[in-house]
Amino acid sequence: MSADGAVTLATTEGGRATVFIRTAKGGVRQEQLALAANVLSPVVSQDGKRIAYLREADGVVVWHDVTPSGKQLLGPPHPLRGGEITHFTFSALEGSSKIMGFSPDARRLVGVSSKGAGAPTQEAVRVWDLDTGGLRILPQQVTGVQEVWFGPDGNTLVAARIVGEAKLESSVASVDIRTGTLRELAKGTAWSGTAVSGDGSVVIACQDKLTNPETKEARYQAVRVADGQVLSTFSRGADSSCTDATVDRAGEHFAVEARGSDWTLVDTRQGAKAQPFLGPDLDYSAVIAGLPLLGTSSEPTLVTRGKNAVTGWGLAEDDGVAAYSPPALLGDGSTMVVRMGEKGDTLRVVETEGEERVLASVHNDAGTPPDAKQQIQVNKAQTLVADVSDRNRITVHELPSLRRVAEFTTAQPPVDKNGKSALLQFIFHDDDQLVTVSGTHVEHWDARAGRRLSEPLDLRDLRLTTKDKPDYFVGRHPEPGYVSVTVGGEPEVHAIDLKTGKENKGLRIRLGDDLNVAVFLTDPRYVAVMTKGGMVELWSVRGPGQAPKRVAGPLGPLKEDRWAAGLTRGAGFFLANKSSVRFLKADDPGYRETYEFASDQGFLATANGGKALLRAPVSGGRLSLLRLDPSLWKRHLCAVLGRDLTDDERDGLPNGLPAEICPPR
Repeated sequence: MSADGAVTLATTEGGRATVFIRTAKGGVRQEQLALAANVLSPVVSQDGKRIAYLREADGVVVWHDVTPSGKQLLGPPHPLRGGEITHFTFSALEGSSKIMGFSPDARRLVGVSSKGAGAPTQEAVRVWDLDTGGLRILPQQVTGVQEVWFGPDGNTLVAARIVGEAKLESSVASVDIRTGTLRELAKGTAWSGTAVSGDGSVVIACQDKLTNPETKEARYQAVRVADGQVLSTFSRGADSSCTDATVDRAGEHFAVEARGSDWTLVDTRQGAKAQPFLGPDLDYSAVIAGLPLLGTSSEPTLVTRGKNAVTGWGLAEDDGVAAYSPPALLGDGSTMVVRMGEKGDTLRVVETEGEERVLASVHNDAGTPPDAKQQIQVNKAQTLVADVSDRNRITVHELPSLRRVAEFTTAQPPVDKNGKSALLQFIFHDDDQLVTVSGTHVEHWDARAGRRLSEPLDLRDLRLTTKDKPDYFVGRHPEPGYVSVTVGGEPEVHAIDLKTGKENKGLRIRLGDDLNVAVFLTDPRYVAVMTKGGMVELWSVRGPGQAPKRVAGPLGPLKEDRWAAGLTRGAGFFLANKSSVRFLKADDPGYRETYEFASDQGFLATANGGKALLRAPVSGGRLSLLRLDPSLWKRHLCAVLGRDLTDDERDGLPNGLPAEICPPR
């Protein structure tokens, strides 16, 4: 990839090569190279004006001029005779080891042949003059080179070396190609963590330092290639190891993964502080080695190479203001209301897209902050939000202004033997009413006035179960003035009249023995059920003359605190869990609309009938909004490609794509 990310040369596992060029208007042109032989080790010059690759069959290096404005994106091939590279490691074969590179002016090309770290090569390093095709073989002392880059000029190389006989030693050195003189830049370097800036002026090297006989610490150095001056140092912390780094064009910043989706941006200027950023939680298949760090110091972009894509990930500065508990999406998902701060003492309305502006904010001065698992509740009209603090104090705010509307205190939640208070349950019964559940005590409130609408109810008095310490779950019921009550592990759904505090046994429904929670769908003839084992099922409960029966599922098990579900029109239901989002219809059991992801997701909230999903890496990290909108995908695809998909591109995508995605321009 070029230093600005505009030109990319990619090869497949089968050795097919394609060049991609991003135009000034943001579109992408691409051209597959018509090659008879498989190729590997793709390289692009810093300025994007030349590319090169290695023919696997005979080891010949070939380069092309890049012609972005021409009918063909590449000029004719120029094979370099002599100096064939016939030995290369597996890491070079898969593209994670850099064995070729262009000089800053793209007039020279360097290559190295290596048999691997276990047997450091004694083969000479080659440098070709692309103007003449001439080959220079470096002196014998330049040996053991595993990876190679050009430095800040056409006469300097940066080499990652492994040398030694009885004991192998790894290092990074600069090499003067005119004399073969080596200057050691870093000793005892690890296999991972070496990167060179786009202009060749700075090298990043990492050492795994033993802090005691059993633990080590990864320590990075930014070294100026011209004179070996150490510009800055950085440690990943105790009990860490070297991992790949990516560095920007001028060598002013480099980025390394801290943990999961946490990244660190290191300023190479002496005394500058490293900054925490939030980014992707990469799996083993995503590689940053050899790819540039793009963007700016305030908005860096990480580039990764995966199995079938090159991806740019925007890193967001971690300001320490984290979502304290699960948010609630508003409207079409473009805003959310969320409890934030280290103690969850701030409620905010925040944009989920664009500039992610804070639209409203209110501080809570509670003595006891809410539990991180304590959810906030929004009414159906999305005009009110209810929050809890001090264990049993409900505060109702108007949306989107967060103006306080009412505040009231419920019955105290029970405390376990360890002194931990149970979470208060509360739901909007309709747009202006709240139902709170504290242990076995149910209370019915006017959400705007903060007063009770009926006498408190103790579920124990209803004798719904013979269990000593049952788990009760209270939800909405389609019958006006009623709530539904289930007892964990028992099959009945009870209908309780909030005014009288009595059960209407005529509305009782019997489902499966492992029932935990039941939620009525928009069409009340159907319910969604969560079982004791964390599985989800859909049931038909009011067919004429028919007993309740399961019509869909089980689906799951649910990933704790990382799933979301909801209702659509009629008998529609959706479930976002692990690596998929499924849309079902209880009145049409054969209906399925499924969106599959490459890996598990952490789903936190939904909007727009499940078509807008708020997600975070499973291990925690930056929240992002995902829209399941094919038309949005089509618009983005057509804007980037400027054309329809080819047959080969369609082969790599799921079946069922429309015949025409991008209309002719």
